[in-house]
Amino acid sequence: MLNGLQSGVMLFLIASGLTLVLGIMNFVNLAHGSFYMIGAFAAVSLQLWTGSFVIAAVGACLCAAVAGLAVEYVCARRLYARSHLDQVLVTFGLIYLFNESMRLIFGPQPLASPIPQLLNGSVTLLPGLQYPLFRLTVIGVGLVVAAGMSFVVMRTRLGMLIRAGASDRGMIAVLGVNITWLYSLVFAFGAALAALAGLMSGPLYSVNVGMGENILIMALVVIVVGGIGSLKGAFYAAIVIGLIDTLGRLFLPSAIATIAIYIFMAGVLFVRPQGLFAASAPPQVEARDNGNRVTILWSLSKSRQRVTASVVGLCMIALALVPTLSTWLDDPFLLRLFLRIVIFALMVLSLDLVAGFGGLVSFGHAAFVGTGAYAVAILGWHLDHGEPLALGPIVLAGTHDALVAWPLAIASAAAMALVIGAIALRTSGLYFIMSTLAFAQMLFYLASTPSIYGGEDGLQISQRSTLPLIDLGNRPTLYYLALGLLALCLLLCWRLVNSRFGMIVQACRQNERRVRALGVRTYFYKLLLFVISGVIAGIAGVLLANSELLVSPADLSWTRSGSILIMAIFGGLGTLFGSVVGAATYLMLEFTLSEWTQHWQIVFGPMLIVFVLLARRGLFGLVLGRGGST
Repeated sequence: MLNGLQSGVMLFLIASGLTLVLGIMNFVNLAHGSFYMIGAFAAVSLQLWTGSFVIAAVGACLCAAVAGLAVEYVCARRLYARSHLDQVLVTFGLIYLFNESMRLIFGPQPLASPIPQLLNGSVTLLPGLQYPLFRLTVIGVGLVVAAGMSFVVMRTRLGMLIRAGASDRGMIAVLGVNITWLYSLVFAFGAALAALAGLMSGPLYSVNVGMGENILIMALVVIVVGGIGSLKGAFYAAIVIGLIDTLGRLFLPSAIATIAIYIFMAGVLFVRPQGLFAASAPPQVEARDNGNRVTILWSLSKSRQRVTASVVGLCMIALALVPTLSTWLDDPFLLRLFLRIVIFALMVLSLDLVAGFGGLVSFGHAAFVGTGAYAVAILGWHLDHGEPLALGPIVLAGTHDALVAWPLAIASAAAMALVIGAIALRTSGLYFIMSTLAFAQMLFYLASTPSIYGGEDGLQISQRSTLPLIDLGNRPTLYYLALGLLALCLLLCWRLVNSRFGMIVQACRQNERRVRALGVRTYFYKLLLFVISGVIAGIAGVLLANSELLVSPADLSWTRSGSILIMAIFGGLGTLFGSVVGAATYLMLEFTLSEWTQHWQIVFGPMLIVFVLLARRGLFGLVLGRGGST
């Protein structure tokens, strides 16, 4: 119980800073976990250098606060009036930048942070019950911070301004308050809180690059469960989730324990979509999301449609010539690269359909890709090992036959999209983004757990699927099949967005309340769109498994979802064919930069930030020009 309480307190320190940033600024900061990492690295370095834990604590919080101020000044204040999607992407680029910077400075190996001499040892709480003094200190510090923040936010003028800013930032600016400095102060304070958590986690866990990403996901779950913008909700949710996570690992099977908090979150969202303690003045989520600027292909003038169709046609012809070019240049890698581009274009297309046209920004879309890929791999594994796959009363013998395995895989992805969509669509805006992210993490941990399917190492596939009269073992054949499926999905999506169904979905993105007033059951339209998107992602997963002959939990991770989202933005959200442009640009950049340096993300991160700040319409949007509607 005490370990669960300590874990919950640690989560609260991170979630509280994130809650302040969301509550007052309505800013989605995925780089918040990086401040946790910066605090941990700064603390262990200063402690080893000076030998003083106090100096390390002060220095770590100051480092993170300065980093927070820099991020707020350079990036965040330019994005307050932009959509949450832009905020997610820019802070995703910051994660690249911070991770590679830490790797360059401290190296790839984890660092060990010593427990301060004064806090080493144990104390007797009850007869026969001893508890480490350092962990007890963590609990005490967390409770003091919680009480202090509650007092400041609820009882002081500063807190009044913070709460007023959450409701109406323009109003407090009119009252003469320097809202710019208030924002900077809150942002830096949130970063310092994350650093405080990183400082105290150092002696308990290892300090390594990327340590902030896992804790960030749990902090986001805390915020969603507690209610976005609610400090009280963050505190109670953090304690409950800390206890569930700790006790679950003690008493539940490992497969259930790793996803217990996500099951809890799903239950809460199903009953109370706004969280347990929703703030009385929630962030302006709906208005901000409706401000997403997207370019709709079909609404262009006829002359511009002809230009666009010509560009699309030329690109498809160029893609069709890739196998010939690869043979002529005697460069097999060229074909492998473009096969990957075509498969990722399908993933991006599936996301573009829901985010660009439906306004449903899914940050866990890789879950459907991974579901399709794992289904193919698992069916093949059971055939190779001669062990039937038992799913309750249904027993499958396992197969490599594409006519059996592929429909099952795509149906699995569709079923997963139906379940996740049915729950996540009870929310909207920021809650929807966080819900899809959390569900994808649930599947990620499920895929990482069973050793029979490779666990964290992934699952090898012995051979590609088989089709009558078509040799998928031949890479050019697989490439043309993937290209044909991409062209078919592009055509179907184009027909879909131009149909009555597509019009209603796009009307929901603009003003769902008015559409509901007309008697349209918008929930079912959005759910159907989400399932169709899941089907396309499942097709991409099937092709990915056959191309790579390996599936791994990384195919379901939130970083993969973030990459898909970046590709969609690169290409131009809401342009359909921009999916191909975005995937090609991203993967070619990744290949070129990684050939130049192993720390390619330190270059790619700033490029991503600059692109989001300057090119809001994406590359394909630039081709369309200003003729597209927004």
